[in-house]
Amino acid sequence: MFDKLSLEILELFSRYENVTVSEAAKLLNINRRKLLYEIEKINPALEKMFGMSIENDGEKFLLPLSFNEKWNSQYSNLNSYIHKTERLATLTMFIYINNSYISTYHLQELLVLSKNSILKEMKELRVKCEEYGIEIKYSREEGYFFKGKESRIRLFAEKQLTYLLIGCDAEWILERIISLQITKKKKAIFFEEIKNIFKTREVHLVSKRLQFFSWLMYFIYLRSKSDEDDFNISFDDKLCMDVVNTEMREVSNMIFYNYSTRDSLFIATRIIAASDYIELKNEQSEYEFAYLTKWVLEEVSESIGFDFSSNTNIFSTLYSHLIPAYVRIYYDIPLNIPLTATIQYEYKFVFDQVKKGLRVLENKLSVPINDDEVGLFTIHFLGYLKSNRMEDNHFQGLVICEEGISSLLMLVNTLSNIFLNIDFDYYPNQSISEDYDSRKYDMIFSTRKLKSKLIIFEVKPVMSAVERNVLWKKVKKTLETTTY
Repeated sequence: MFDKLSLEILELFSRYENVTVSEAAKLLNINRRKLLYEIEKINPALEKMFGMSIENDGEKFLLPLSFNEKWNSQYSNLNSYIHKTERLATLTMFIYINNSYISTYHLQELLVLSKNSILKEMKELRVKCEEYGIEIKYSREEGYFFKGKESRIRLFAEKQLTYLLIGCDAEWILERIISLQITKKKKAIFFEEIKNIFKTREVHLVSKRLQFFSWLMYFIYLRSKSDEDDFNISFDDKLCMDVVNTEMREVSNMIFYNYSTRDSLFIATRIIAASDYIELKNEQSEYEFAYLTKWVLEEVSESIGFDFSSNTNIFSTLYSHLIPAYVRIYYDIPLNIPLTATIQYEYKFVFDQVKKGLRVLENKLSVPINDDEVGLFTIHFLGYLKSNRMEDNHFQGLVICEEGISSLLMLVNTLSNIFLNIDFDYYPNQSISEDYDSRKYDMIFSTRKLKSKLIIFEVKPVMSAVERNVLWKKVKKTLETTTY
């Protein structure tokens, strides 16, 4: 089974026969070492499936002459290349668009799986359906079908579509799903119509979310089942009501003019959720969002220890981001972004502090904010932090660790993510008097006790969230009270 990165690598090789190691790493946005490691993981599967492997001479990859032919001929076997989560999502969307009974045979044809394998997959899919209060029923004579409120079935399909669009080969999988269905209108025509509606009404969607929105609308169109009376769109929150009752209601009616009012509300919330900017018509709502933006800035400033609140640029961009985010959070609309885990790992401290600062928004909405949304806010603040490092607030730090090079590198990475205004040099295990000029540095972070004229912070190679927060407060206080 190939994972997403493996697929990206193999697809890259199928398009560029003479790509070098450096070029491939750059195109895939990974480092050279990671790329070569992934090739080592891929080769056993290639040997088993095709009797070939990918070699390199240090600079160029050496591909077998038959690589493209064998790869392209086998690539139609969908099951060989997607994860279980994506397989379940593929089954969901296939059953969803058919809007009737689907036989086991058709599911076997879709995934190129045995009957027993399909039965096993469907058993797992039933469990996931229960979380949404719906069922997958089976009739021996006719096959599988969804049973439950149409609103819940639609929400489940929306979530499963999110899983598919995170995948590196999402378009191909989705094209395969609709290729096995007789469609009333071709996808390209439907997508162009949505694009023209948005252009005419000057609606601007984030490009990746436009892709998701267009696919979601197309699947709803193929299902041809309106939600007449049970879409639970709540207007308990007045701000949400004001945002939804903008011109987006009119735009949603242009997409599905013959559907119900509840369908219109559903579509309007999804347009807003995918939008780059929403212009509010109500002055009171503008004031409340401005106040909420200021409140979030103050809380995140306090958490991170960097004053964002007085900057008009970040206020303006955060205000624009907050309006669609507010609707997404309130209605639990999924995001199709694959970066959350990376952000949590590489910028854990900033992520945790932004999450803490967003509690004011959680309290206002009375719903939890998921990690995907926190990740987007974190990117927002990180971009500003990195672009606004002032020389007079920038420091040089030295890291000394006697626990080995791996622990040292891990510690440097942790410290770099906590202290964005400190550049770090590092040494494995040396005396403060050896091999470097202590005048270059403002402070030392060390895993052992040292004597030096410089400020020294004792640290552990691996720190808990509490320890990182205590260290951050200690360093922040020291920098505020020390003149360099």
